[in-house]
Amino acid sequence: MAKQHDKQFKLDAIQYYEDHKELGLRGCANN
Repeated sequence: MAKQHDKQFKLDAIQYYEDHKELGLRGCANN
């Protein structure tokens, strides 16, 4: 159960990162 949750959490984290990667990079460039 724990591994299943951890795997799903990692997938969600990767998806979140992919969704916001461009925005995050742009924000760093503007700073």
